Amino acid sequence: MRAAALIIAVGLAGCAPLWDYSPRTPTEEEADYIRTRASYGDLAAARVKELKYSGGLKDPTISPLRKSHSVAFADWMACVKGDGDGRRQVFAVFYRDRKIADFRHAVVIDGCNAEPFAALGPDRSRGLDAQASAKPELRQ
Repeated sequence: MRAAALIIAVGLAGCAPLWDYSPRTPTEEEADYIRTRASYGDLAAARVKELKYSGGLKDPTISPLRKSHSVAFADWMACVKGDGDGRRQVFAVFYRDRKIADFRHAVVIDGCNAEPFAALGPDRSRGLDAQASAKPELRQ
């Protein structure tokens, strides 16, 4: 009986980070958005360099940072697209605590097809700052 209780306790402890998602005030949310927006493109560019496509991901572009959808364990997201292995590749990048929480191929719920994109590189900030200047819709 003690062994079963120990196994359950250890199993639930592994899920604790998923439940550590306390709501933020609008002021805290806006401050986190501003901090994350400052580095999200650099974080995505570093992850794109790790992709295993022959010749890398060509002509990568990134969408503005926006609020993540409710089923993601992240606060913010952006989409990255480019050509890899002769096909258009689209990825969803999820951010939490100014780090990448998940990087995966985009699916319909991510809404990447409707996003505007700008070059992912040293000159990306000019195009993205204008697109991202509007504040995101904050949680109530």
